[in-house]
Amino acid sequence: MRPKRLHVKMAIAFLLAVAMLVIGVYFLHEYQVKRTAVSMLARAAAAARNDEPDEAIRCYRHYVNYAPGDYEAYSRLALLIADQADRLRSNPKLQVQAMFMLERAARQDPDNMEVTRRLVEFSMKLRRMSDAVEHIQRLLQATPDDSQLEVELGRCYIATEKYREAISALESAIAHDAGNLDAYMEVARLYREQLDDAEQADLIIDQMVASNTGQARAYI
Repeated sequence: MRPKRLHVKMAIAFLLAVAMLVIGVYFLHEYQVKRTAVSMLARAAAAARNDEPDEAIRCYRHYVNYAPGDYEAYSRLALLIADQADRLRSNPKLQVQAMFMLERAARQDPDNMEVTRRLVEFSMKLRRMSDAVEHIQRLLQATPDDSQLEVELGRCYIATEKYREAISALESAIAHDAGNLDAYMEVARLYREQLDDAEQADLIIDQMVASNTGQARAYI
């Protein structure tokens, strides 16, 4: 009986030793992963400050794989990818990647208005006008007097042939900023080319000049 009890005790001791070893290895791995993640985040931030976007993107990619719950870091990565896509306009895959990353960043970090503004930009470039309208409307809830956003909203409505909604958005832009020449020109072009109302288009141009006598571009 004694040898049998001894074998049982040895087996239990062996299993405990193995369990402790596994636990130790797990916590060591977690410590190393966390340490690597912190290092990558610091390197990414330094590269961004030093105007090394490719290195910053590489480090941020590593970091967000380690820390997928850090939405602020993911937003920074999405914005860097968007900048890269702007530099490499001939790469359509990168344009699409940037838009999808910005969409994810906007869902995760909804208060980051810079992300949402860039998402509007890429949605319009890729002709996803309905999505752009949704994003612009969310931005306008935060900044309802932003006339340039209203111009972009008007352009989205024109692209989807919602001309009355476009006029409303553009006239609101003019009301918020009488010096926004883009708003006058878009609404005048809309009346002339889409609604076949040259007289109203001319009235809009006259209004633009009268409200901006000090701007040569208005006369041109």
